[in-house]
Amino acid sequence: MWPFTRRTPATLYLGTVNAGRGRDFLKRLEADSSGALSAVLLGELESVLALPPVSAASRGGNALKVDVTLEAFRRGGWDQLSLGFVDLPLIWRPKVTVCARISSLTAAKSQAKFRIVERMSWRRFLSSLLPWKAQLGIASPASRVQLEALARAAGERLKKKVQALA
Repeated sequence: MWPFTRRTPATLYLGTVNAGRGRDFLKRLEADSSGALSAVLLGELESVLALPPVSAASRGGNALKVDVTLEAFRRGGWDQLSLGFVDLPLIWRPKVTVCARISSLTAAKSQAKFRIVERMSWRRFLSSLLPWKAQLGIASPASRVQLEALARAAGERLKKKVQALA
């Protein structure tokens, strides 16, 4: 086609949305690693992306499929590493990692891959360590609502990147 003509924007469709296996060492130190929270975060990602499903796509045209994976999430916390003569503090912030793979509906070839990491700020995290329940280890520093907010922010950043590609 002519270089000065506008190309038609691609139509985006949502493929699979699933949770990946977390390979994070610090995730193993956390007490709560339930699958219910990952289901809640996946639902949050689906609502933020708000794309029609692949089953609603027509096979012709310029259509792209977006497969989203919740790669990892962690609630944050603190611990000590004792070497006998010295104790070292271990502090990790809450974070959500989301990956997306964009491919054409007609060809199985991947067009782009994105990885978004959203972390809680140090100031907010350190203030969440102050309550006595967090100090005793009864409650985690990041609540479910705060992790949902991180997932929502990661989903919005991912949506902007995907729409810029289309």
